[in-house]
Amino acid sequence: MFVQPCGRNISRVAMGCLPPLLAGLRKPQGLVTNPPRTGGTNGFVAQSPTSPRLRGGVVYTVKQVVAMTGITAARLRAWERRYGVVTPQRTDAKYRRYDETDVQRLRTMVQLVDSGVGPAEAASIVLSQDQPRDQRGHDNIPPPGDLADAAGALDVTRMARILARALVLDDFEAACDGWLTEAVTELDVRRKRGELLDVHVRAAEQAIVLRLVVMFHQASATAPTWQGSRPSVAPMVLLGQQEHDGRDLVPMLFSVALRRHGVDSRYLGRAISTEGWQQAVRQLRPRAVAISTSSARGRRESREVSATLGASSPPVQVWLGGPGHDPSEAWVLPLHMRAATHAMLGQLRGGTLPRSAPSAPSVSPDE
Repeated sequence: MFVQPCGRNISRVAMGCLPPLLAGLRKPQGLVTNPPRTGGTNGFVAQSPTSPRLRGGVVYTVKQVVAMTGITAARLRAWERRYGVVTPQRTDAKYRRYDETDVQRLRTMVQLVDSGVGPAEAASIVLSQDQPRDQRGHDNIPPPGDLADAAGALDVTRMARILARALVLDDFEAACDGWLTEAVTELDVRRKRGELLDVHVRAAEQAIVLRLVVMFHQASATAPTWQGSRPSVAPMVLLGQQEHDGRDLVPMLFSVALRRHGVDSRYLGRAISTEGWQQAVRQLRPRAVAISTSSARGRRESREVSATLGASSPPVQVWLGGPGHDPSEAWVLPLHMRAATHAMLGQLRGGTLPRSAPSAPSVSPDE
């Protein structure tokens, strides 16, 4: 759903990587768990006259950063020395001082390392975070084929940097519909031509997954306040892949897209049974569920889930994504990420329904 289907190997392997990496998405606050406190004299802000104001932000001491990120002081110093993840400034007395950017980098580093990524590779991903696309210019966006080139060389660091330049939050949906679709298609074409082996494709898949984990973390920290009928409460949407050998990265892509708009999106994994969905809905009470499918069996099973959850009390809106769905039988999301995100946000904010939904009210052609 939301993007055109990708190659068999690409999606299956990538989806197989998602559950351990995205365990944190099941927490109420997603991947961001202890946001920094700022202002006042609450113990989290260094107010010493000799402490510099770094890049106009709040300044933290080593002890405060340790408390905020959960790493030890020894590990903090090791990451500074070995990988250059952060470069703290010094007071006149030579004490280290860190700013908000440093703390965010360290939190992302911790998330990646805890997910099983090696420290060196995690550091290269963190440091590859460039400035927003509108400040870089489109001329600096790498061609989609560069990812396949880097995959062929098994150059993990280069792949991370390519993805960091191509996939950014400020135009995420457009990048999914355009650059990422072309890049994944090129990987599959080269694999079929024998120019890439499975090991090369899998390395690229892992790089994409790791990039999306980082982006979800960033979206959680920067998402705007939800604007809807209940502006103080961000709506929750549960996402899953119906098939065990799911062929799409889409649930994770859609999770990032929704999270950057302020939605509490949570990816729950693959091959969730009807009973499993019922339990998740009872426990979390989401506003909606989105299920991705890529086969006839998956479409049939997802419609059964939709019917069961729709008959629950209170009923839950279930959206189905992927090719082949009958709009007269289910609420079907568009194949493109931007259109799918627009449809979901419209329904969450004010009950606007797509024209493909059963019994849907009329909407403007722009929708």
